[in-house]
Amino acid sequence: MRSLGARWFPLLDGEWVEVATEEVPEFLAEIALLRAHLDLIGGATGVDPWGIGRRLDNIEAAALRARRLGAGVLIW
Repeated sequence: MRSLGARWFPLLDGEWVEVATEEVPEFLAEIALLRAHLDLIGGATGVDPWGIGRRLDNIEAAALRARRLGAGVLIW
C-alpha cells in the first residue's frame, strides 16, 4: 500500500488511525486508489481482494457519514 502512495491504511497494521475532518476528502481518495489496485494488494498480502473490498466498503461508509456530519474518522 505504501508503494501506491497510501498514507493512512499502512498505519492500520496494529495502530489506530485518526483522520481529521479536513482530511476526509483525501482519505476517500485513498480508498478509491486502493480499490483500483485490489488484485495487486491481495497478491502482495495473501488476502482475498474481495475481502479487502468489503472492509473498504465499511470504512468508506464511515468516511462518507463523517463528511456529511463535518466530522473526522477513527478506525481501530
